[in-house]
Amino acid sequence: MPTAAFITFESDDSAAIALDAHKNIMNEYQIMGQDMKFDKPSEPTDIIWENRHFTATQYFMRELFAYVIIGVLLFASLIVIYAISAFAADLSAVFPPVSCDGIE
Repeated sequence: MPTAAFITFESDDSAAIALDAHKNIMNEYQIMGQDMKFDKPSEPTDIIWENRHFTATQYFMRELFAYVIIGVLLFASLIVIYAISAFAADLSAVFPPVSCDGIE
């Protein structure tokens, strides 16, 4: 059994007409044997309105740009780590390990 329904209107005037109509008809209409009751909802404060103008394509392009930047940074870190590892390997090859048992 539904307990609430949200109805949106194109303008504030339409919502006002609906609320006024409810006051005039009172209990004339019923749904599932129960009287209808209309309440004006509170203003939406949890919506970030400044980001509503971006389209799905713009969001996708931003995400793609971020993934490309992350890929470039990961590749650069791979190059740096490889260069450091190669330098360490060359440095350790200058003085190779020697068995001291054979030296007399």
